[in-house]
Amino acid sequence: MKLSFLAWLFAVRTARRQGGVALECGSLLPLVVGSPAAGGVHGVCEAEALPHGRSFGVLREVFGPFRQQGWLRRAAAGCRSPGAAALLLLASSAFAQTGTGLTGKYYDNTTFTTAVTTRTDAAVNFDFGTAIPSGTAITAGDTYSIAWSGQVEGAFSELYTFFVTADDGARLWVNDELIVERTFAQGTGEMRGQTRLKAGRRANVRLEFIQQTGAAKVKLEWASASQARQVIPTIRLYPTTEVPNGGAVMREVWHGLAGASTSTMTSNANYPNKPASREFLTSFECLAKDWEDGFGTRVTGFIRAPVSGSYTFAVSGDEVVQLYLSTDATSANKALIASTTTATAFRDFAANASQTSAARTLVAGQRYYVELLHKEDTGADHWSVGWKQPGDAAFSIIPGTALMMPGTDLATPSTANYFNPEYRS
Repeated sequence: MKLSFLAWLFAVRTARRQGGVALECGSLLPLVVGSPAAGGVHGVCEAEALPHGRSFGVLREVFGPFRQQGWLRRAAAGCRSPGAAALLLLASSAFAQTGTGLTGKYYDNTTFTTAVTTRTDAAVNFDFGTAIPSGTAITAGDTYSIAWSGQVEGAFSELYTFFVTADDGARLWVNDELIVERTFAQGTGEMRGQTRLKAGRRANVRLEFIQQTGAAKVKLEWASASQARQVIPTIRLYPTTEVPNGGAVMREVWHGLAGASTSTMTSNANYPNKPASREFLTSFECLAKDWEDGFGTRVTGFIRAPVSGSYTFAVSGDEVVQLYLSTDATSANKALIASTTTATAFRDFAANASQTSAARTLVAGQRYYVELLHKEDTGADHWSVGWKQPGDAAFSIIPGTALMMPGTDLATPSTANYFNPEYRS
């Protein structure tokens, strides 16, 4: 019998739940031994090919468990139905990998601020030794940094372990989540982090590497229950990223600081290298009000504008709040744009004129370094950062979708081992 696409799709999904796939192919098809489809093909109907314009996304979902491209091509060859054969061939194309590698941006310092070379690297598996990375404009073999970014595509819907072998520091984000971090210099050492991937779905990936002294080496590998450990191959890597659904800025805290001036924090012997704690905020606002007395806070990261245009920023807080914004991704070009030295009500951005910045022109997708200092003495405490995007009439709290975490140019915190995944339980 002839089925509509929706009826066919229902039949396929029903068959999938029963361990097979709904296609009339005459008999059991030749299967790859050990493949997810082995022993599970049942001829139940004659299928129609996808209507013109049907997206590969549907094919990826329907044939998710049967993702081996070779199996799909052999299945097409065995089908009596021309429509089903065409569908399977189309599905095999949907699962073809076309990766070319990751975008590597090479910086002539250890702070990711002086980019000198941008290129596509087929994989991350480098042993630079003490030499300058070949093919780059880096000038010194001991003081450089590299950021690889793009997307990674898993072959299986399961938990993946990512391995970063680095000499010296490195940080790895997968799907916009930080899963590996070591911010201090060390000889070659392996770090591990885990996250789930979906078969055929691409996830953003960013690996930051710092070379500080001696020989340099960095390698990015993965493994899963169905994937033996290997350097992530070129065909699974893509050089562009998608704008993440959410990001974060980093909050650092110093305790036991009397007074309401930020200078009591910035002049402290533990500032900025040894905060008492670090955490990530998914919006530009304090997590809790009236937390404690006698502490200082620094929040750092990047703002990424969703659209190009004129932006106005504002702060509120109790007791002292200062907001700095750079003209680019470097902290060296930051300037104070808004502040309050007298306590305001929560999210009150209009108590005094200094709380509001002059209009700033931002370019969509570009990173701008941002930093907030907050000092609490006694009594109530809180802080918030708002903005007016182009066309907005009122301030709103800057959301995580416009925030990015800072890079690896951070000194070792006092609890270094806690932040090193090698030592986490």
